[in-house]
Amino acid sequence: MNEIDYPENLNIYTKNINLAIKVSTLAKGRQVEDKVFWACVLFTKMCVTGMSIFVLSPNSEVATEKIEHWDFSSLFSLTRNLMESYQTLFYLCIDKITDNERKARRKLFNLHDYYSRKKLFSFTSEPIEDKDIEELVIRELKETEYFKNLPEKQQQHFLKGEHSFFISREDIEEKTGTNRDDFKFIYKLLSSNTHTFPMGFYRMMDGERGTGVRSKTEVAYSSYALYISSHYLVEATKNMLVFFPDILKTLTKDEVALLPK
Repeated sequence: MNEIDYPENLNIYTKNINLAIKVSTLAKGRQVEDKVFWACVLFTKMCVTGMSIFVLSPNSEVATEKIEHWDFSSLFSLTRNLMESYQTLFYLCIDKITDNERKARRKLFNLHDYYSRKKLFSFTSEPIEDKDIEELVIRELKETEYFKNLPEKQQQHFLKGEHSFFISREDIEEKTGTNRDDFKFIYKLLSSNTHTFPMGFYRMMDGERGTGVRSKTEVAYSSYALYISSHYLVEATKNMLVFFPDILKTLTKDEVALLPK
């Protein structure tokens, strides 16, 4: 990815975020099954994050700065958030699995949510300590057929509530057709800036990044963020249209052409 790709990737991203928002808007207010409900929740989250990326992208039609402000590091952070939202959307709602496994995945999310909130509020003067809820979320997970068939060691591992997924992000990406090493490279690159690891700021000293002004590095990495974000947005949009095929009939030929085959 290089500097000259930015206008092209911004143009493509513009079309993809507008299409995603259109589909999300047309899907609202419907009575749907549990799986589709959570798909709508996660897709809405993706659209909101996607719009934040759009606002932060210099020269976009919604950029709010009167002057160009280049900050690929923030774009990388939002892109990782968008990526993870799609992985959750795929894992909970799109992946072709049995109803028993899907139910167990949701119950594991509930368990992880309870323990995460419990840990968070343990640092405050009002800690969460509700044994009834804790026992309920544990029991609901243990009662699922999928969980019962896991080896005992894995069951004990997941009952700690430290993990929200039964499988890794690499496994999820592989299920979507992405090469594991390709995903690891992208995730590592995005994470190095999200967490301000040394790789994310050591080269600020050479003046090519991290100062808010245009540079070859800033433009090239911003372009890459838009390229990656477009991929996840359009994949999510394509899958939402599987849930709402009537919306597909309302799209223009140009909008349909954006969708992966």
